[in-house]
Amino acid sequence: MRKLFLLILFFLFANNVGNSYALNLIPVKKAGEVNFKKHSLPTDVVFRDSNSFYVLDAYEPAVLLYENFQEKQKIKLNAPDEGMCFERHENKYFICVPAEGKIYILNENFSISGSIQNSQGAFDPTDIAFYDNKYYVADNDNHRIMVFNEKGSLINKKGEYGFDYLMFRYPFDIAIDSRGDLFVSEVINTRIQQLTYDLKYVNYIGGWGVSSGHFYRPKGVVIYKDKYLFAADGYMGLIQVFDKKGNFIGVLGDSDGKKLKFVSPVRMTIYKDQLAVTDFLNKSVKIFNLKGFK
Repeated sequence: MRKLFLLILFFLFANNVGNSYALNLIPVKKAGEVNFKKHSLPTDVVFRDSNSFYVLDAYEPAVLLYENFQEKQKIKLNAPDEGMCFERHENKYFICVPAEGKIYILNENFSISGSIQNSQGAFDPTDIAFYDNKYYVADNDNHRIMVFNEKGSLINKKGEYGFDYLMFRYPFDIAIDSRGDLFVSEVINTRIQQLTYDLKYVNYIGGWGVSSGHFYRPKGVVIYKDKYLFAADGYMGLIQVFDKKGNFIGVLGDSDGKKLKFVSPVRMTIYKDQLAVTDFLNKSVKIFNLKGFK
């Protein structure tokens, strides 16, 4: 009975806090949405151009091409299922597969051309980001950030399980700005750590809570215009916006003055002025137009 009472109090509190977000609403326009069938796992998005994008379905596994929100092609992958991330860098695609301890590298035809592994031991990659010919990887279960060169050799790493600076509890996603600063979401530490390109501590954003500027379960992070940090909370179902110093700016909303609400926004991708949000448990991808964003 006590647990039920506490649960009710939590949701009442979360709802009241959610109402306060309206004071800092940043309206964006929804451009379209793609919904997936029951037996699918939409995991991540890569834009091809302003009118088309690829979605990784980790259930089959396959890459689905959408043009103007209509499915045009399904490319079955010769790779394991349970892909966790899907990224493009130069002319290559990268798919994180934590269950195999690998990041698969695919060519433009989506054929496997190589992989990244940790030759020194365990590896649980949940995201990969790129800067200055280096690959930065969130090693989730091992609570660290790994850095590889383009040949796949490990050249740096930082982190261990803990609460302090340069310590992590389940780092999940990485965004990198133009000067090479990393913004790493930590699911259980409920914060985003900012590091330099050589993995030195700069700052942290957030902390536990269900109020403005805090997180319950931070997941996807992206940088917009090299000025704003978007952070999705996979439990609260909201997307908060910060400046790169960690100052809270607002929450994304719609033109009717309501907060954008998702079931479990785990990944975000930005292409020019378009934001793609992968709502994992809702089995959908929503695209928003950020033009006029203030």
